[in-house]
Amino acid sequence: SESMYLLFHAEMVSALRATLGVEDATSKLHKIGFTTGVRLMTRLTAARFPITTERAAMKFVCKDLWTYLFRKPANRLQTDKHGSYIIQDWSFRWLEHFQPPPGSASSPSSAGKVAPDTSSSASASSAQAAAALQQ
Repeated sequence: SESMYLLFHAEMVSALRATLGVEDATSKLHKIGFTTGVRLMTRLTAARFPITTERAAMKFVCKDLWTYLFRKPANRLQTDKHGSYIIQDWSFRWLEHFQPPPGSASSPSSAGKVAPDTSSSASASSAQAAAALQQ
C-alpha cells in the first residue's frame, strides 16, 4: 500500500506540474497537504482530551502521529538553542533513496560511507514534493 501511495504521489506531482506549471503546482500541493493534515489531525484527536501544552502536542506528534504515519514512533525529540523542536527518525523510509550531496559530512567521499542516520523533520514530505517539482 505504501508503494501505491508513492506512485500516486509522484503521478499527482507530475500531472500538476505539467498542467499548472511549477509555481501553481507548488501552491496547489501545499493546499492539498494542509487540508489533508487538518482532516487527519481532527480524526486522530477527536477522542482525546484537549492538547493544552506545547509539550503534550510534541509528545502526541512523536508518539501517536508519527506511529500512525510511519508505523513506528520517532527515535528522538530535542530542541535546539533557539527553542525549535527537532524530530529525529533514524530510518525515515521516504528519504532512504536519496544520497547526501557531494562534500557533505555524511557523503561517501568525505566519510568513507553513507551514514545510517537519515534524520528528518516532520516537513520532509513537503520538501520531497518541492524537490520533485523542481525536476
